[in-house]
Amino acid sequence: MALGSLPEAQRLFGESLRIAQRLAESDPANAVWQADPWVSCWRVANAMDNQQSPDANMYCRIAYDTLAAMEKAGLVVSPQDQ
Repeated sequence: MALGSLPEAQRLFGESLRIAQRLAESDPANAVWQADPWVSCWRVANAMDNQQSPDANMYCRIAYDTLAAMEKAGLVVSPQDQ
């Protein structure tokens, strides 16, 4: 994104999200791996928002829902994340 290639940033963040989701699914008790998908969703949403994509809100919602599920499961979430 910093280099101005928003479509490429969106593509790479999307790849990161898919990897993070697979890791999170493989170990639901691992707080770090559970946090990675919401961080990736937030990055995808940011890249999409910078392109004025209507799908940006969907990724924000996924990030929020993921964080809420972590809190409900009792996984450690830092005050900055909240």
